Amino acid sequence: MAAGVAAASLVAVGALVTTAWPSGSSDGGASPTAVERPARATVEVTREDLVVTQEAQGVVEFSGSREIKSSRPGTITWLPDVGTVLTRGSTVLRTDDQPVVLFLGETPLYRTLDGSGMRGSDVDVVAQNLVALGHLAAFPPGDVTGPRFAAAVSRWRTANGLRPVETASPDGAGPTGSQTDHEPTGAPALPGAVDGDQGGAGAEGTASTDGESQEPVVPTDDQGGEPSAAADAGAVEPPPVRTTSTTSVQTGEVVVLPEDVRVSAVLAQPGDAAEGAAVLRVTSTHKVIRLQGDDVPSAAVQQGGEVTVLLPGGAEVPGTVTEVGTTSEAGDATTSVLVDVADQETLTGVDSGPVTVRVTTERHDQVLAVPPAALLALREGGHALQLEDGTLVPVETGMFTDTRVEVSGDGVHEGLKVVTAS
Repeated sequence: MAAGVAAASLVAVGALVTTAWPSGSSDGGASPTAVERPARATVEVTREDLVVTQEAQGVVEFSGSREIKSSRPGTITWLPDVGTVLTRGSTVLRTDDQPVVLFLGETPLYRTLDGSGMRGSDVDVVAQNLVALGHLAAFPPGDVTGPRFAAAVSRWRTANGLRPVETASPDGAGPTGSQTDHEPTGAPALPGAVDGDQGGAGAEGTASTDGESQEPVVPTDDQGGEPSAAADAGAVEPPPVRTTSTTSVQTGEVVVLPEDVRVSAVLAQPGDAAEGAAVLRVTSTHKVIRLQGDDVPSAAVQQGGEVTVLLPGGAEVPGTVTEVGTTSEAGDATTSVLVDVADQETLTGVDSGPVTVRVTTERHDQVLAVPPAALLALREGGHALQLEDGTLVPVETGMFTDTRVEVSGDGVHEGLKVVTAS
């Protein structure tokens, strides 16, 4: 076989092998003498991973986007700047010069909370934030509010400069903010209750001096019939009882979000009415890279795939594809890819702008490979490697990269020395 291959015509990649003969005498008396060939360059067959990559342009952005609405009445008096990072305890906005504070959690505050034995997921959210902010020592999930909860709320309000909550009850029953979370109006008094235990006098009338109950005196007309119109006209509604509290949290005083956020847009301005208004657009503080356009190798990108991110300073960091989708612009569908970088510290200082993402489009692990210049193309088709003694070894080619080519065949092994054109 070797002899047959050696006799084949060859086209060497980047090389031309010739034999030089010195000019002899015209009479042919001198014998031709072969000129010594210079040593030919050789390389070894190696076993390695071959990877073909394609680069695509992406941009750094912050993941997620949502609007924050104010549920507190009043006038907006302050809003944060774009780029501000809001963390637990930060002021999200100010209405009537009072702060609306960020709490972290899943359940938004939907009722006024105080220390009157309340329980619920919203209670847990407020309590855990009070713990995290150092105002409450501990609060097991599912526990009920009490004096310690109320004292923690008071400390939190003082720390944030929140004014006492003013409430009014038309029937003298006390604050109305958490009426539905207590005993219903008109519930019987506890044994030994005194005036005011239920917000005023008992429902059955006034007490006599001898301790017996008496019927209230009702003015009637001259004939002793129904109450007179004059009596009705002279009746005076009792003024509402106004009280203040520093131990309760009202719904509009906090905004509950699942994580720290970054302000991406300000949607309102000081002087606007606050209640019901969309005031901010925020994103996560977590950075991602978005690829979009015709240069995205959509066939090679899949969710969970690994990529390499080339940062502006030259650093290369690993990334993971977290989302693959399509977007439509002017009727044309393009691939949109999100890449997450686990080590967020590597993106410090890169808040926006273009980056390059290298995507692996083909990969062959632990294959035999040589430089393309070591490959000889046979005129009749196929390829071969040339050994140092001139023997040609036929090979099958596989994957090509810019610098290596996969080879296989009988007699081809790791460490084999072959001739190369360069």
